[in-house]
Amino acid sequence: MFYIHLRFDTGARLSAEYSERAAYIVSGAVEVEGQALQARRMLIFRPNGDMQFTALMPSTVMLLGGEPVGPDTLVNMIGAAGLHIEMRVSNAA
Repeated sequence: MFYIHLRFDTGARLSAEYSERAAYIVSGAVEVEGQALQARRMLIFRPNGDMQFTALMPSTVMLLGGEPVGPDTLVNMIGAAGLHIEMRVSNAA
């Protein structure tokens, strides 16, 4: 499992290859699959799918994920924290 705090300059790109990945946009905005997403959004990417995003402005993003340690690991982590977060599932192939 990993949990990483990242700060991006405008135009910075990120791609990560782990079985389970999610990103929380703390501040700024990023683009995923051509869609601009603003701060305070949780992105959960399809398992083993492509996870790529580009910062549209200076942005802070928290990444979490890793290899599975059990069924629905990320969903369980988010639920256990008692968070009420709007989620978007990526349709990346």
